[in-house]
Amino acid sequence: MRSNSGPPFNTTSGGTWIRFMGSGGTIIPLSSPSRNHCGTDTTGWLNGRLPKKIGIIVNESICFASGSDECLISLQASVLCCIGNFYIYFLSPVSICNPRYCTT
Repeated sequence: MRSNSGPPFNTTSGGTWIRFMGSGGTIIPLSSPSRNHCGTDTTGWLNGRLPKKIGIIVNESICFASGSDECLISLQASVLCCIGNFYIYFLSPVSICNPRYCTT
């Protein structure tokens, strides 16, 4: 899944596990991306750390930056380190207009 394809993950029906793949990036950035990084001015980034060991899940926060506010909204997320050196994320729906979970 690319960060710039399809609609933002702002549905109202629970979260889901997601693996990001392709040229849009495979991980959610660990610092606030630049404005319009993924086609919106409300960009999501991981305010925490990635797990270092396979099979370990960490629970962190996703911040959504907008304008000069790097963490306008914060949501809980889980990140799992998988065999093959990739991550999957449990991401929740976002209750504001035009957010996107960004990737790098």
